[in-house]
Amino acid sequence: MKILVIQARPGIGDMCLFLPFIHEIAKKEKLKVTILTKKRSSTKYLIKNDPYIEDVIYFSGKLNLEIVKRLRLQKFYKSYIFHYGIKFILLSLISSVSKIHSYGLFKKNSNISLEPINNLRKWLNLKNINYECKLFFPKNNDNKNNIIIGIGGSGPTKQWKINNYLSLINKLNKKYTNCKFIIAGGKEDIENFEFLKKSFIEKNLLSLCNLNIEEAISFIVSSKMYIGNDTGFMHISGMLGVKTFGLFGDTPTNYAEYNKLIVPIIPRNFKNIGHNSLAINKIEVDWVLEKIDQLV
Repeated sequence: MKILVIQARPGIGDMCLFLPFIHEIAKKEKLKVTILTKKRSSTKYLIKNDPYIEDVIYFSGKLNLEIVKRLRLQKFYKSYIFHYGIKFILLSLISSVSKIHSYGLFKKNSNISLEPINNLRKWLNLKNINYECKLFFPKNNDNKNNIIIGIGGSGPTKQWKINNYLSLINKLNKKYTNCKFIIAGGKEDIENFEFLKKSFIEKNLLSLCNLNIEEAISFIVSSKMYIGNDTGFMHISGMLGVKTFGLFGDTPTNYAEYNKLIVPIIPRNFKNIGHNSLAINKIEVDWVLEKIDQLV
C-alpha cells in the first residue's frame, strides 16, 4: 500500500511548513510517503535523510499525461492533498487512487499554519497533534558559533535594507565574540554579500549564495541563531532546531506559527503585519537587538 501527499506550493519555506504535517501522516499510516511537488521547493535536498519520505516527484505545475502515467504505475492507495479545488482530486481519480483526502472544493480564507492541523485531525481521526518540526541532518558542533544572516528574499518588499544588516552585524560582533557570520541568500544576493564583506570591520563573513540547499544546510545546522528576512533559509533554520528570528514587514506572521523556534519580529508599535504592509524597513536595528536579547 502506497501513500501520496500533494503539496504544490513552490517555495522552500512552503515545504518546510508542511513537512511536519506530512511526517504525521507517515507516522499514522505507518508507511513512508511519496510527495508530489514543484522543483523550486528543493524538497529532494530537504528530505535527504528523512525516515518518513520514500520518494519525491517533481512536476511543472501542469498535470500532463506523463505525471498521470507515473502515478498510476506506483499504484497509490491514498492521497492527501494540502490544497483546495478540483485539480488534484481529479489527478488522484485519474491515477486510480482509491481514497482521497483534500481541503475541499471551495477555497476559504484561513490560517496557512492552522489549516493543515484542522484537516489532519479530520483525516487521521486525531484529537491532538504533537508534531515535530525537524529536518534530519546530523549535528555539527563546529557550527555552534555561527550566526546566520538571511539577506535574501522573494521580493524587495520582504528584504531589509543591506545597510541595516551591516549595522546589525557590527553590533552583534561586539556582543558575541568569536562568532562567524554566515550570509544566507541566493546568487542574486552576491553583490550585497560583497558589500558587507568590504564594509565589515572584521573578516569573519562567509557566503552561502553560491551553494545548493544541501551544502548550505551543512553550515546552518547547529548554529547559534538565524536572523533575517522571511525566506526559505528562515524556515530551514527553524526546522534544523536553530533559534530563528524572522523579520516580517510584508507577510503575515502566521507563516511562522507552525514552528515555536521561529520568532517573528515586526516593526515597533505594530500590532500585526499582512500582505502589502510595505513595512520591512520600519523595523529598527535596535528593536531587532532588543528582541534577540530577550530570548538568547
